[in-house]
Amino acid sequence: MAVDPDALLRAMRSQFPAPELAPEASDWMREIVSAIGSNPFIHRERDVLKFVEAPLNRLKSVPPEVRLAFVFEALNEIVRTSSFHLKVVLKIVVASLLRSGVALSAVDTVRLVELVSQPKIPFPFKAVLSAIDGAPRTPALLTALHHLHCCVTRYHGLAEMKEIHERIDVLIGGRKEEALAPAGAWSQTVFREVSASGKEFEWHALLLHARSLTQSTASKKWQTEAVNVTKRIGQAEVLDAARRWLALGPTPGETMIQAPDAEAAYQKGFVWVLGALGDASIGPDIADFAFGCFRKIPMIGAVSHRVGNACVNALAAMPGLDGVAQLSRLAARVKYDVARRLIEKAMNEAAERNQVSRNDLEAMAVPTFGLDAAGVRIEQVGGCEASLRIGRDGASLIWSREGNALRSAPANVKEEHAELLKDLNRSVKELSGQIAAQRSRLERQLISEGTCSVERWKPWYLDHPLVSHFAARLIWEFEGGGETHTAIPWRGKLVDWAGHSVQPSVQTRARMWHPIRSDVQTILSWRCWLEDHEVRQPFKQAHREVYLLTDAERETQTYSNRFASHIIRQHQFASLCKERGWKFKVMGDWDSHNTPSLDLTQYNLQVKFGVESPETEDGDDESTTAHGIYLAISTGRVEFARLEAVQPNKAEMGPFGVPFPSKFRGLRRRASLRLEEVPALVFSEVMRDCDLFVSVTSIGTDPAWNRDHPDDPHLPYWQHFAFGDLTSASEQRRVVLESLLPKLAIRDRCRLDGRFLLVRGDLHEYRIHIGSANVLMEPGSRYLCIVQGAGDTAASLPLPFEGDPILGLILSKALLLVNDTKIKDPTIARQLS
Repeated sequence: MAVDPDALLRAMRSQFPAPELAPEASDWMREIVSAIGSNPFIHRERDVLKFVEAPLNRLKSVPPEVRLAFVFEALNEIVRTSSFHLKVVLKIVVASLLRSGVALSAVDTVRLVELVSQPKIPFPFKAVLSAIDGAPRTPALLTALHHLHCCVTRYHGLAEMKEIHERIDVLIGGRKEEALAPAGAWSQTVFREVSASGKEFEWHALLLHARSLTQSTASKKWQTEAVNVTKRIGQAEVLDAARRWLALGPTPGETMIQAPDAEAAYQKGFVWVLGALGDASIGPDIADFAFGCFRKIPMIGAVSHRVGNACVNALAAMPGLDGVAQLSRLAARVKYDVARRLIEKAMNEAAERNQVSRNDLEAMAVPTFGLDAAGVRIEQVGGCEASLRIGRDGASLIWSREGNALRSAPANVKEEHAELLKDLNRSVKELSGQIAAQRSRLERQLISEGTCSVERWKPWYLDHPLVSHFAARLIWEFEGGGETHTAIPWRGKLVDWAGHSVQPSVQTRARMWHPIRSDVQTILSWRCWLEDHEVRQPFKQAHREVYLLTDAERETQTYSNRFASHIIRQHQFASLCKERGWKFKVMGDWDSHNTPSLDLTQYNLQVKFGVESPETEDGDDESTTAHGIYLAISTGRVEFARLEAVQPNKAEMGPFGVPFPSKFRGLRRRASLRLEEVPALVFSEVMRDCDLFVSVTSIGTDPAWNRDHPDDPHLPYWQHFAFGDLTSASEQRRVVLESLLPKLAIRDRCRLDGRFLLVRGDLHEYRIHIGSANVLMEPGSRYLCIVQGAGDTAASLPLPFEGDPILGLILSKALLLVNDTKIKDPTIARQLS
């Protein structure tokens, strides 16, 4: 029902009339007080300022002497009136006026302090002290400040009293610099090294300057002074020390405590000193330190969000794109909500500065690490050859002499070329992080509709020594001249699935190919091409599952139950959510319920995958860990909602004319979308994530669950999932196995039978479930428990893609069971006999 704001305002004023004012009250005072009346529900600062917005804005635009006269009038009214509500309202209004700037003479300053020096009255003390901050310290003002100090008591709250007393002390005697001293394990190491450096005075000046930074970002003036102080020590020496100190992490030797405030003050300022230097080589170290700061301590919070935020801001302020590259890597690792929003904001601002899209910005910022076109960097040093390269297992640094491999860097290299060795070791570490980050970035592009010109695509993807490690094994889509072609890089050119050369023009737009945009024949043709040419894609692309709306989902309209009623292992689920970019916090037997969600900002959509904690009885210790965290949770429906908030209607008021709190307005606006309104590509990728969650984390995929939880009420579900019907992802896995088996050495002893891979050993026949990788032993369908161990991989097999651990596990078990007479593991051998 629509609400008439004017009628509501009249009713409110009738219910809560304005308090009596002195006869000599000004028109300004009457108008402001009339706007609020005596409504007790309007007392928060933002609500008061909203109701007096019109007269207050006019008052701020009048001559300074009129504003100052109103300030003194309002302060006197605070003293005079008996209405505590009016006192609070006028306190907020006066604070707003003082913050906007009021010209004060020496006489006015003293008069202002004397007026608020009265006990047990709610004056805007902080605003008053800020207003007089630049005034000359005359004897009259110092006397008034001493009197004010005595009037601010515990009546105003202990924390408030302490803060105001500290500010008054600073105004009276100036800021007192605390002595430099270690505040924690990190600064203890720093001070120990400084004392042995031979430049103790210069380092202390730098640490004092670092500690002086109180704002979240450093001003230009502060950064200039930081650079000047650094020059007295030497920039190279500062950077060298910084790498050692940042490598310690924010809380060395401690994993369950937050960084103390005094420690964080040193760290925050020091990070900004490094950012002010603008040296790109320190960026990876700052990013790693930020990750340590944003690490979440269970039941407590981040190690130090203050320092972590400073790291993000310092990286964002770095010139060029080196800082952006580190932010991109950090975004893929950090899951702390506040930090993610800060990183997202910094990345968007960087994209605006460079006038490119977010995807293009991240592509532009990928470092090369000095690698050549083949992904190799070779250094000749000390009669040896150091080779930094990208391989299937990631980044590696290989040492050799005259063609013979060495186990590590020779002693003469360590002694004579220490700086180069440091650079190479640092590059290996950073390159390993970037390999994982770039793989995730490219897979995320599958859900994007964005394109870039071939002119940019070639240097950013195909010719880039790092990105090409993935891009050369992916299928790309080229649109231009009204035609669309799909092609893959092969032997120096682009070819389609039939082997024909594709030559896009520089105006053609390129993007990652997704099978949902192609017909079935094209998808199958690409799968055959990859298998024939033994190309292993970095993630599922040609073999990617496509999820379309079902009749059941059209009937439910706004939600999907496709992956509901599964029992999943919570810790594994939380880890997979983190890897896939979903927000979720583990739940326990306290007030901890939350819903996994994924924000798709480019589509203004948010996805929610409902989960519920298990129903447990008091004293049930088997359903939780020692810390009270649930081992398993159940899944529910999948829903989509608009992510972008709509501005609320001004008539959307709560009781007594007070607007609804923003969180409730948000809940009212975020109605679930009809599934038919969700773009097909988005729907498919989201449902694939949910299928992945269930397929990987279901208790049915744990071969030891029934053994370790014999009284679990979910055992019937375990039995059903472990050997039941296949999901969409499992069906796709069966298709891959069907084409892969003829190429294996064990092909004569394996065959597919419905939802199982049948393996004929020397002792028994085994049925491996294609969905869960669990094993039944024939005859008798006896369960065979094989727990995955280190080295149980199928890396050497000609798989068409990476990233399916269940497929690798199935093949590993098949290879093991074919030779069942040679199994040495006593646990398995005992079951076989």
